[in-house]
Amino acid sequence: MPKILILADLHHDFWQEAGKDPLANADFSGVDLLLIAGDLSNKAHVRWKYARASIGQHIDLPKVCIFPGNHDYYDGRLDREDKLEAIAQGMGARFVQQREIILGRTRLLCCTLWTDMMLGGNR
Repeated sequence: MPKILILADLHHDFWQEAGKDPLANADFSGVDLLLIAGDLSNKAHVRWKYARASIGQHIDLPKVCIFPGNHDYYDGRLDREDKLEAIAQGMGARFVQQREIILGRTRLLCCTLWTDMMLGGNR
């Protein structure tokens, strides 16, 4: 069975500003895949590349899969995920927005989920 570590809302940029490593206490031993499931940082098109060195200290970047959360889109555009994919690939990671990952018998479906807070008319 594959060992998968899933992290969300990491907000690496805030940790970096505080001079700290958000991954310092994580156990990466034997991890086959690190899935960063949204909000690696605000403004992904600018700040994802800065998270590369920190993440790479803990795990080989080809084992890292990333898809955006709502904060990753700040100052960006929802219809320009090709830019985010290029940044992830430039980091050495895989961009998995609206894709599946299959590891052995484990299947992960990856996508940013959005909520309409007015759905049903009562917030």
